[in-house]
Amino acid sequence: FYSEWSQYENNYNTDNQQYKKSNYNEYVQFSQKDVYSELKNKVNNFQPDIIFWSALSSHIHGEGEYVNIENGYDLIKKIDGYKGVFITAGLQATASPEKILRQMKKIIIFINILYL
Repeated sequence: FYSEWSQYENNYNTDNQQYKKSNYNEYVQFSQKDVYSELKNKVNNFQPDIIFWSALSSHIHGEGEYVNIENGYDLIKKIDGYKGVFITAGLQATASPEKILRQMKKIIIFINILYL
């Protein structure tokens, strides 16, 4: 967990009484390092052929996968010179494929989910 990348959802939702009070924060350690630099270094050192991310949510609150996929894209779009393929999946890829293609230009492949 990166402190700059966290919005302390548990505190917010405990304060508004959506979550029951717990000692969750005692178990989580946040890194003070820059999440963008850390990811860029990992990608440059490892040189993966594919970077894939997806998003799952408890759907308790409104943002769900939509914010998570866009946040993931905010991370990867700052990786310059990457020669591999960006792939994403999740509800947003299924519900709004045109939006992904229009707004997230670095994504080459996205996976739709079909529920039967």
